[in-house]
Amino acid sequence: MLSINESVSETLSTRSPALETSDVQATVLRPRPKPYCGEYVILRIGNAAQGREMLRRILPHVAPADEWWVPSLPGWLGIAFTFEGLRALGVPQTSLDSFPIEFRQGMAARAETIHDFGANAPDNWEYPFGRPDAHWRYTPRAMKTWRGSWSSRARAITTFRRFRSCTA
Repeated sequence: MLSINESVSETLSTRSPALETSDVQATVLRPRPKPYCGEYVILRIGNAAQGREMLRRILPHVAPADEWWVPSLPGWLGIAFTFEGLRALGVPQTSLDSFPIEFRQGMAARAETIHDFGANAPDNWEYPFGRPDAHWRYTPRAMKTWRGSWSSRARAITTFRRFRSCTA
């Protein structure tokens, strides 16, 4: 018979896959640098092919978690998609169906469950949050230097403007 320690150890070693931090965005696993400056840009994908092309062009600039402390870029870029955004990109239905129901429903549909009512109700959220056409969040971030100026902020915004030419 296994002891509690042995069974926990065995469970963790057999059920925990290795995490490839190079495949995960830095902002998912690591804290944000402090102090920092960041902006949220919410995009709507009107054309799946153009949206995929924009994603292809942006991905090399998204800092992976294994490079967070020594980034290869002067600023950090993060991206996130809503369920409707993945649908707008043309992700196959079988893949879309594999996501948890909570993600498929979206935050606005789950407002009561997550206690977003009254002043926090979706009707009071800043546009476009909670709307079905908020597909993609693009987040450039940069360190704030000791002098109080935003180092690399302009570069991060310029990077976004370069990608805007590929309208999604």
